[in-house]
Amino acid sequence: MIRDKRDSWKNECMLSETEIFMLNRIIHQEEFELLEYGRIPEVMEDKWFIYYDGGKLYFHRSWTGFFVCIADINKLDDKYIKEKNNE
Repeated sequence: MIRDKRDSWKNECMLSETEIFMLNRIIHQEEFELLEYGRIPEVMEDKWFIYYDGGKLYFHRSWTGFFVCIADINKLDDKYIKEKNNE
């Protein structure tokens, strides 16, 4: 399985106006391994282009490429914690 990267699909830069909010959620190893591969839309109904880079999960709308949010993911023992969105 090939990991998706920023240049795997069209995407726009992050807007200058952002909002930060905390969302502490534990992600287990198996979930993280799926998330770090990202998601390239395959059909029109797929709404998201997602990729993992440098400890962050980036979310873009699939049709427009518009940036929606970043999720920081940090490792704690054998679990990962999704800590915050946007910067």
